Amino acid sequence: MLLPLALAVIMLGIGLRLEVSQFSEVIRQPKAILYGLFGQMVLLPALAFLIAWLYPMSDTYRVGLLLLAACPGGTASNLVTMMVKGRTALSVSLTAFNSFIILFSIPLVLYLGTGSFLDNPLDVRIKPSHVLPEIGLTVILPVVLGIVLRRYYRENIKTWEHWLRYLLPGILITVFVWVWLSENGEQESTVSNMLVLIPPLLFLNIGSMVMGYFSSRKIGIKKDGSSTIAIEMGLQNTALAIFLANAVLDKSELGLMAVFYAGFSFFTTWFVGWMMMRQSKKTTTFAHPNKNVE
Repeated sequence: MLLPLALAVIMLGIGLRLEVSQFSEVIRQPKAILYGLFGQMVLLPALAFLIAWLYPMSDTYRVGLLLLAACPGGTASNLVTMMVKGRTALSVSLTAFNSFIILFSIPLVLYLGTGSFLDNPLDVRIKPSHVLPEIGLTVILPVVLGIVLRRYYRENIKTWEHWLRYLLPGILITVFVWVWLSENGEQESTVSNMLVLIPPLLFLNIGSMVMGYFSSRKIGIKKDGSSTIAIEMGLQNTALAIFLANAVLDKSELGLMAVFYAGFSFFTTWFVGWMMMRQSKKTTTFAHPNKNVE
């Protein structure tokens, strides 16, 4: 109960900093959201497959890496995007859309992955009840409520905006630490395991961000949109991956990759995303600070 509540509070805080017009811009210029979904659902799993084939690790860890890549970013990526001043409305929109697509994409990725690395492919079925209620209550509803509150209590909310920049990351980091410690305590993990698994996980994290940024720039998406897509590809929904491994697949060892990933990915994604946005601002000196473009 504590985890969903904390995530809902974070998304409420993000909603307090958003305007309806920002989402309208995302819909009117859909290239960024369409390519962002393509990056999350196709490019990211493809990179994970490549890493799984090339890096020497057990087949269980290979499948765990694919499970992680199949669970696209959620609350954490929305918050990081807000922190680095990316296109938060685009980030939230990607979270909302991919929540429906993963009902089909996660079973497909796991079927292909387990068929490639295990003796028998897993016939995985993700029910809407596994995902949609959580997304609705912890992402969509709080964001909508935040936008409504901002519309009618704008002046009051502006006095809180400075504190939200520190309060929301503090809540999320506390949640990450709690999840990591509780899940890591239940897994039979050692320091040697962590040393072996950090390189492929780090390559998935940084490699997906670089791939997302430059490939989206190549098709004409502006730098703030490309940075947002990079963050969405680099920061996975580790809580969902752990839940699926434990509660749906009943194979807790598959969640170990997600546990380790949760230990560092928030900070590395924030740093790389900040560097991308910083470079973007250097080269767009005359851009309007509140303008949302592709």
